[in-house]
Amino acid sequence: MSQTLAMTTRGKQGLTDTEISYLAGVIDSDGCIAISKCKPRTQGNINPRYVLYIRVVNTSEDLMMWLLSRFGGTYNSRKRQSKNHKIIFNWTISNGRCLWLLKLIEKYMVVKKEQVLNAIDLLENWETRHFSPKSKNGARGFYPRSVRINRP
Repeated sequence: MSQTLAMTTRGKQGLTDTEISYLAGVIDSDGCIAISKCKPRTQGNINPRYVLYIRVVNTSEDLMMWLLSRFGGTYNSRKRQSKNHKIIFNWTISNGRCLWLLKLIEKYMVVKKEQVLNAIDLLENWETRHFSPKSKNGARGFYPRSVRINRP
């Protein structure tokens, strides 16, 4: 199961400070802010692609529906590992769609503040909708910083 909310509706629901601070708390506790390094998709292209994403993993489908309706993105579920486990849900928002969200939650973040600042820096220094770094080595500096932040 996967659901997506059209990005044209995101951020237009009149978000309150309470909702924004709640989202920050959810991401601080059950979320991650990460940069994935992917192999190039096209032949002849030797530069890797980088994908920045925010993901929340939780067992509450109600939380996923709230995230989806208030902030956009997608969510899906994973099968139970055994009959004793609950179904796990993943909510994800990626690349340029993250910037407005990161700027909203930055002042409320506690645990993952450095990851938020690194992600904002990365997104503000990419120039195209395909997220190519402005300089040849641009994203290569952000990726190791992200790895260092997440694995002290």
